[in-house]
Amino acid sequence: MKIVCLLGSPRPKGNSTAMAARFCETAEGLGAEVTTFALNKLKYRGCQACMTCKTKAGKMRAQGRSGGGFGRDPRC
Repeated sequence: MKIVCLLGSPRPKGNSTAMAARFCETAEGLGAEVTTFALNKLKYRGCQACMTCKTKAGKMRAQGRSGGGFGRDPRC
């Protein structure tokens, strides 16, 4: 079994992280493959309201026809 653990707290040594670590340790002990991501350390951006997804080119990207992948415009 594969498990993805998402840590959303900005406190890397906080209570949420301690609880998640205990869960992950237990799951690994039972044979699961666990991958953990601390969201506060990732560099990502949500929607920038550029409206590209509403254009024909954006719809083509969302369908995977133009190679942009996953509907995201690289300019956003």
